[in-house]
Amino acid sequence: MEPLGATTVFLVICVSCLLFFSAWRKMSGSGKLPPGPVAFPIIGNMLQLNLSAKYGPVFTIYLGSLRVVVLYGQEAVKEALIDQGDEFSGRGKLALADKLAKGTGIIFSNGERWKQLRRFALTTLRNFGMGKKSVEERIQEEAHFLVERLRNTHGGDLLHVIWKLSHIKTLLFLYFVILTLVQTPYNSSPGVANLSLRRSQNLPIYIAKEPQ
Repeated sequence: MEPLGATTVFLVICVSCLLFFSAWRKMSGSGKLPPGPVAFPIIGNMLQLNLSAKYGPVFTIYLGSLRVVVLYGQEAVKEALIDQGDEFSGRGKLALADKLAKGTGIIFSNGERWKQLRRFALTTLRNFGMGKKSVEERIQEEAHFLVERLRNTHGGDLLHVIWKLSHIKTLLFLYFVILTLVQTPYNSSPGVANLSLRRSQNLPIYIAKEPQ
């Protein structure tokens, strides 16, 4: 056998062993999870359908390397989200939220931290007048001024502003999608690649800047 062919076979065997070991570790650590089918390396259970007929309304699958617990049917969803709402009412993790907010803020936080932030925010807003009639009158007055200002533009400046905002929204959406997709290599890439990815966090600020 030629040296190149032997090297290729050796690499294939090593990669296969690594994939098998990784799958075995995940399966051995899923004792507290609902039952589910055996996952294939890399693709997980993405090609398997109609699993609820075999494993019931609650089962575990793998979307690639991502472990997912599936609730199928009204009764299973009701039990999880209503009967046990305190356990299952948290938000799912998003790569974008973890990077930008780091689990803080009312929108992206979870659990007890979210309850404390919500309580603090409501108290502060009430101190500023939220729910009081005096504040409602001021809001209506400012809304009236805004409508009059928009009418005076005769559609010219307003259309320009809307056009810019629509493009900014599209660019930011694309940035968020790309950031979510590259979150794993973002955290693991070495050297210059990692530095370049870290600098990309300033992209939304650059996009949102007013042109000089």
